[in-house]
Amino acid sequence: MKAISPNKLGYKDNLTKKRQRRFLVSAVALAVGSVVLVVALGYVIFFSGWFTIRNVSAGGLSDSRKAQVLDVVHQQLTHRWLGLPTGDNILFFPSSRIQASLRNSFSFIDTVSIKKKFFHSLILTAVERQPEGIWCFGSASLTTSCFYYDHKGILIADAPRSSGFLMLTVNDARENTSDIIDPKFLIAIQTILPALDAQGIKVKNINIPTGTFTELDVATGNGYPVKFSIDSDLAGQLHALDIFRKQHSDPIPPYQYLDLRFDGRVYFK
Repeated sequence: MKAISPNKLGYKDNLTKKRQRRFLVSAVALAVGSVVLVVALGYVIFFSGWFTIRNVSAGGLSDSRKAQVLDVVHQQLTHRWLGLPTGDNILFFPSSRIQASLRNSFSFIDTVSIKKKFFHSLILTAVERQPEGIWCFGSASLTTSCFYYDHKGILIADAPRSSGFLMLTVNDARENTSDIIDPKFLIAIQTILPALDAQGIKVKNINIPTGTFTELDVATGNGYPVKFSIDSDLAGQLHALDIFRKQHSDPIPPYQYLDLRFDGRVYFK
């Protein structure tokens, strides 16, 4: 057997204890340093003001609508998470989510983008929907609701019922339309209007009668309505109208109506 010196065992124990103390001190120092670093980093990010949003600009909106949009953005700036002021911090400001929220909240917004300009500014740029006309739901004898609508058929805002040539008015007298523009009628109207304009016919308004699924009446500046069927060949109906008007001058008083609902034919009264 090999003899082991007691002094050597004591030396090893002391060395092990020193190493353990050094490791413990290093671990404590590392933990304290990490906490200090986190606290310092948290202070710099959230409380130093280095990343605080101070300026918000909005372009592409009218003054009244700009105020509505900026109010939503400013509400976000006051948001706090676990007591931390994350809402007005440019690092945490949720640009994509706020863009989506603005599009969903305001029908007059077509597109919107929010860009961060480090370190204290947000630049909001929006494009408003342009009204193509006024669409009224409900018959004239009942309560009606009218809205400006754009080329895509999106309802933009409330509108007054009107009659004239400055802006097209569509009177949709059908029931149960739920204030949603029927895309079939919208596309048909957008097909008819430029063709009538090319023929020199001004459109006063368009009426979609109660109970119909396919018909519309175009009130013209010539003093008579023109009846169309949207489930038939609109191009053919417009072509027939053009030929008819070249062969017949408008009488005085004018026709009671022109009926194009049967392909290739024009009926009148």
